[in-house]
Amino acid sequence: MGCQLSALSFENPEAEGIYRLIRDKYTSLCKEQPRLKNRAFLSMIGRELSGKHNLDQLLQLNLSSFPLPPIGMQTLHEVLKVPTGIVSLILSRAGLSDTDAELLSCSIKTSATLRDIDLSENGIGPVGFQHLATSLSHNQCINRVMLNYNPGRSEGIACMAHALHTNQTLIHLGLSCTQAGDQGACHLAAGLQNNRQLRYLELSENQIGLEGGQQMAVALRYNTSILRLLLETNPIQDKQLVQIGLALQRNLAAGEIVDLLFEGAYQQAMGKNVIMDESVAQKSQLYWLPGKKARGGHPLPPPPGAPPAPPAPGPA
Repeated sequence: MGCQLSALSFENPEAEGIYRLIRDKYTSLCKEQPRLKNRAFLSMIGRELSGKHNLDQLLQLNLSSFPLPPIGMQTLHEVLKVPTGIVSLILSRAGLSDTDAELLSCSIKTSATLRDIDLSENGIGPVGFQHLATSLSHNQCINRVMLNYNPGRSEGIACMAHALHTNQTLIHLGLSCTQAGDQGACHLAAGLQNNRQLRYLELSENQIGLEGGQQMAVALRYNTSILRLLLETNPIQDKQLVQIGLALQRNLAAGEIVDLLFEGAYQQAMGKNVIMDESVAQKSQLYWLPGKKARGGHPLPPPPGAPPAPPAPGPA
């Protein structure tokens, strides 16, 4: 049935132990539901775990781009309910549905070891987002959740925003291209006002416009934790981008550099207050240029902790 243990070579004993656990859970489920048997799943697990040579490699179970069969998700659900060495689980492009997300959320809710989960580029909709958000409201271990390119829509984003009110461990949340829209952005803005842990938020390609941009700018007046906010390919007005950018600069620790991906809109909106040399532009890093004036002639002093401006170029 799939990979035989004798045919695999494990250099990491802990990886072998996890494979045995997965194989046993899979075998048990096949006895209960023989029609769900899928040899490719166990073979994939065997190849992934037998390639682990040290503890650092074992931390991640990468099943990206492998269409996960129903018995595969059920097996992972059973395995994640018990303590393992799996800290990072990557299931991007695995063909996951709302039903899969519901099953996975039950594991996330009680997991004490999982820190990072990537579910990007699947078919998880508002119902799946709701289940995952509920699990994040209970789980106080997970630091990073990636849900980019899933059709969560504003209803699903609202559930994620609600989870931000109670979750105190999430640092990185990916919600790009989830059909959030202005309504979803407004829900997130409300959640950010009460969250002091989230550092990185991805919201690119979400059709966030005037209303959503305004609410995000208002939220960042009160939120002091967000350091990086991706808003690429959203029709947000320059005024809101300026306000958001200033808030992010304020939040930066001393010596850190603002990293915004607004396709140049932020730089244009700030006029001469932000300059970018060639090497900086390649890294999308924005430097504050003190002493200049914004539109309307009003001086804008650098925010607390802003990095120093690069030296002015000398004469040719």
